[in-house]
Amino acid sequence: MPSWKKIIFVNAIKARMIQENRTAEDIITEYTKLTETEKIEILANLSYGGESSLFFIEKG
Repeated sequence: MPSWKKIIFVNAIKARMIQENRTAEDIITEYTKLTETEKIEILANLSYGGESSLFFIEKG
């Protein structure tokens, strides 16, 4: 998956986790066009920070 695409999905899921008080695993199931490999890659990036640290979200 291209880095730019991964960053977009990671940031979108992080925002939804905060706003909707849901888990990443729950949210990612709604992205039906992603392959299982892409979903695993996004979840892995969420779990350790990785490139997702380029964007910070504060609940506010």
